Amino acid sequence: MNSSRNTVLSALFSLALLGCSGDTDAGLSYTRSDSAGVTLVMSHGPEWKDGTEWTITSEPLVQIGVVDGPREYRLDRVLGVTRLADGRIAVLNGGDQELRFYDRNGAFLQSVGGEGGGPGELRRSTGLHRTPGDTLVVASHADTERSYFSPTGEFLKRESFPYASLATLLGQVFGCPRRPGLLPDGSYLACAGIVDQSRDGSQDLQVSHYLVRVPFSLDWADTLGVLQGPEFGVNYGSPGTQIASRRDPLQVFLGDPATFTIAVLEGGRGLVQSIRYPQGISSVTEDQRQEYVAYLEEWQADRPNAVLSPPIEDRTTADVKPGFQGLIADESGSLWAIRFSPPWDSPQAALIFGPEGQLLGEVAFPPGLEILEVGKDYVLGISRDEFDVEQVAMYQLNR
Repeated sequence: MNSSRNTVLSALFSLALLGCSGDTDAGLSYTRSDSAGVTLVMSHGPEWKDGTEWTITSEPLVQIGVVDGPREYRLDRVLGVTRLADGRIAVLNGGDQELRFYDRNGAFLQSVGGEGGGPGELRRSTGLHRTPGDTLVVASHADTERSYFSPTGEFLKRESFPYASLATLLGQVFGCPRRPGLLPDGSYLACAGIVDQSRDGSQDLQVSHYLVRVPFSLDWADTLGVLQGPEFGVNYGSPGTQIASRRDPLQVFLGDPATFTIAVLEGGRGLVQSIRYPQGISSVTEDQRQEYVAYLEEWQADRPNAVLSPPIEDRTTADVKPGFQGLIADESGSLWAIRFSPPWDSPQAALIFGPEGQLLGEVAFPPGLEILEVGKDYVLGISRDEFDVEQVAMYQLNR
């Protein structure tokens, strides 16, 4: 493996401690400086002024999913959704292993796939990816198998990871941070290795992994760095390294929510930028600690036979709330850091960073919406209605 990637995160966090040595005029929303070929971008506040903010409409433009109705509109375990160039929406429905197509208004067009192992059939699907030209790729078996479909739903081919002994190692590993399995250049991100860490002899556990970028042929592999998994047993602890990617140029973003530091790696160049926004982290209040205890007590009451380990009385909370719990790279060069929310709530806002790494501002979105894709004028994701019915929803984004 390429050893030049092994120390990416340690170098990143060392650079973060140095801070920015550029212009620190209080009137600037961010400062930039360079260190060892890495650009450090430190944001001090939002760049947007009143009246220039981005907004998301409160009502969806398109909504797919019903409580009771035709089978093709009932959704069960949506594993991926994307919008094609002509406005059609492709949905990977995990319940029946179908790849469904809907028109720009949400009307059903056709479905392909279905449960099975034959050509064009799907099983144990894990995600949906759209590549240049709108070719659709369905990842299966912990990202170790791919099925390719044309934009019209025609089955093209299936690829399987050629080294069975490495399939489990390079596939989904317990505690691995959520990640985009397929990268725009055809390689994909995988977790390899696992290290258990117990801090100060406590019962709080954090899991670490190596992040590896490999092609299906395994002709080469780059170790991008060590990822920190979620902190188990610690409310308001870090949700672990968050990952996003984009094409042209190929970039991978590794975000540390505990320090609000985001490393930007480019294919062939390694670490090129470090984005920081320390003000995005806030202290945990006593009221929030009590909310956590109440949440655990309610959880325990609903599951009288379940055993919490460690028990409620032995649990601790972190001193600060993480800055974000997800990253999305949109099609216009901006990066969305989804605001952190405790387990009894849902995220309702995202901090937007521009192409230069500067903080632009904050965008609110409808409660309960899990954003999966951001286009030039839309956001697309999954939501649940008051009956807990899963729905695909697209909202207009006004930039």
